[in-house]
Amino acid sequence: MSYSIFGGRRSWDDELERRISHLSKELSALTREAQKRGSHLYGDTRDTASDAYGELSDRIHDWMPVVRKQARQAEQTARDHPALVLAGVAVVGLAAALLLRR
Repeated sequence: MSYSIFGGRRSWDDELERRISHLSKELSALTREAQKRGSHLYGDTRDTASDAYGELSDRIHDWMPVVRKQARQAEQTARDHPALVLAGVAVVGLAAALLLRR
């Protein structure tokens, strides 16, 4: 067994073990705290997302009759004026081509 001028090897090993034990306890405490905070934040996020989904679902449900009515009107207009639809598609296609070239 070797000794240094600062004390015996045994005391240095004991001090090192004590520090490692202390750091392990601190790490465990920090891990528990992070888990508590993480689960709290997860719960808050889940509640917020659920509220947003409920509100969006209600709005979509309210808008569906209007959307269906407009879709039927657009379908009827397309049947009544097929040349107008083709011209509209051509204009949209040209605009898209111009935007994609930039």
